[in-house]
Amino acid sequence: MSRRYQLLSKLGAGAEGSVYLAYDQALSRKVAIKHVLYDHTNYYQVKKLFRELYLLRELSDGAGSKYISKLLDIVADPISS
Repeated sequence: MSRRYQLLSKLGAGAEGSVYLAYDQALSRKVAIKHVLYDHTNYYQVKKLFRELYLLRELSDGAGSKYISKLLDIVADPISS
C-alpha cells in the first residue's frame, strides 16, 4: 500500500477483495480503498478489472454524482504467493 494512505478500518469484504476506510495524506481527507484480489496471469480477470476501472473513470469524470465514487488513484501491489 502506498505511504500516501493510512488505513483506518475495514469496511467490508467479498469474493473479489476488500474495501477499507483510509486517510489520504495528499488530499487531507478520508477515502475508500478497494483492494482487489486477482490473478494477474488470468487474462479474463485482468480484462474485467481494467474494464471496471475504465468505466469508473468515465463516470467519475462526468457531471459528478454524489452516488458515484471518484477514482483518485490506482496502486498495483504485488500479491505474495
